[in-house]
Amino acid sequence: VHSYFIGAFAAERGVRPLPSLEILVNNHHLCVKVIWSDTYLLEIETELVFQRWAGAEVAYVTREELLIFADDLDTFAAGHIIAASLTAGQRDLSFAELSAYEHGLARSAALDVHLGRAPGVSGAGDRAATLHVCVPIERGQLNAFAAALRLIVQAERGDAILPVPVDW
Repeated sequence: VHSYFIGAFAAERGVRPLPSLEILVNNHHLCVKVIWSDTYLLEIETELVFQRWAGAEVAYVTREELLIFADDLDTFAAGHIIAASLTAGQRDLSFAELSAYEHGLARSAALDVHLGRAPGVSGAGDRAATLHVCVPIERGQLNAFAAALRLIVQAERGDAILPVPVDW
């Protein structure tokens, strides 16, 4: 089982805590990692660590979907569109949904991260396990994150990491 969730939410849901929390506390980030690939799909693990929340989920996505998201992040960073989003997996199994959007003041941005696993799916027990958090992001880092996403698609391995500020 690749998913984990911690924080106040974990106590409510009874999900296993993330090991070595102390290491991650000062390492706030979003990470998309390729775990496995075949001819059609990439299996990715999406991990978020932000303030007291942390979680990860494994889901499937096509190479094209990940590349379109990378292109949309570049376009969003340049201010030409108002949002960029990715949906990996399925809500009735396991999923990761990411959406970058304008937030607050001009040129300010946020990332809506929704990770989850349906009830009855391995490791979820009889209740759904979800983490849904909005985090601030720096537009200036999106181009590097988009480039890293393109690299992991091409290599079919590795990870793309987007550092996130500690708070709003």
